[in-house]
Amino acid sequence: YRDIEFNILHIKDVINLLSLATNFIVILATNFIVVAVY
Repeated sequence: YRDIEFNILHIKDVINLLSLATNFIVILATNFIVVAVY
């Protein structure tokens, strides 16, 4: 049971990291577009 719980927590951590990375990429892309427009 502990292994299953650990795997679930690990998956949640990975999802959190992916969402953070996605947000970071979106911010970078937005800044790049703004700079390109101006």
